[in-house]
Amino acid sequence: QTPIAMRRAARTALSALSRAVDPAHATTATATATTRAFSIAMLRDRGATSSTSFASSSSSTTLSASMTRARSYASKRARPQVPLTAEDMGTIRVVKVTDATQTLTPEDGTLYGEAPERWETRERAVMTAEAEAELDALLATYAETRVVEDSGLPSMEEILAGVEAEEAEERRARDVERAAEEEAVVRVPIRDSAGRSYGTGKRKCAVARVWLTPGRGEHKVNGKPYDEYFSAPTMRADMVSPFFVSDTLGLFTATATVHGGGVSGQAQAVRHGISVALQNYDPVFRPALKAAGFLKRDPRVVERKKPGKAKARKSFAWVKR
Repeated sequence: QTPIAMRRAARTALSALSRAVDPAHATTATATATTRAFSIAMLRDRGATSSTSFASSSSSTTLSASMTRARSYASKRARPQVPLTAEDMGTIRVVKVTDATQTLTPEDGTLYGEAPERWETRERAVMTAEAEAELDALLATYAETRVVEDSGLPSMEEILAGVEAEEAEERRARDVERAAEEEAVVRVPIRDSAGRSYGTGKRKCAVARVWLTPGRGEHKVNGKPYDEYFSAPTMRADMVSPFFVSDTLGLFTATATVHGGGVSGQAQAVRHGISVALQNYDPVFRPALKAAGFLKRDPRVVERKKPGKAKARKSFAWVKR
């Protein structure tokens, strides 16, 4: 029964103390008297005189811990936010406190202490007379949020117009710079004496060399028809996709030699080579091929294996022993 009685007394004292902390219910003196009365009642209920000293020490420890928890709980609940002015506090009267030991009875609408000063009052307290005169002269130039003429300050409309003009000027300068860069790079057709254009394509470990000539679309890869070399329809679609993008399907014949990598990487390497060869044959095909991303060498490769790992990032099965 000893732990049960101690817990019951601790809960009773904790509830009494929490009510005492709240100014709307009781004062601190009332809370102290209530806590003392409950501790005496718990010791009286013990009955056995031989264990009175043990119960007294245990109960005092439990009550002190309960009081500490109650104080921390009350401090967490009460987080006052200091308003800016006394008017914001909604106080009716202000009572100055001169004695720290004075017992106060909280009342609605009463402020104990002094209201915080406004920022303007604090700033003016540290300003010199010249700075205060300049500030007053500056504030006097404004009337009802309008700028007084001949004040030397721009209006909001003038500020916004200036910002818009600066942004327009920056856009115009960027456009001129971009146009100059495009004019600086003049692309011309690159063909050999036989009228062929050449392009090198790469993907993963595969490297393809592609020659492009006008024809009926009878493409060959390593001496075989492309539909025989690439058996999967997706790989064939990857290879001939530059002709679809540039709207030249059936107008050119590609002859490619490719080595290294797997079949999928070789198909994409041939696609890259065909795109470069189309651009070299006639630069007019470049915008469509660039928009589709066929002129960029795909840099993605398989991540290397790491020591202590099953693969690049996969770990071995964990074993406790």
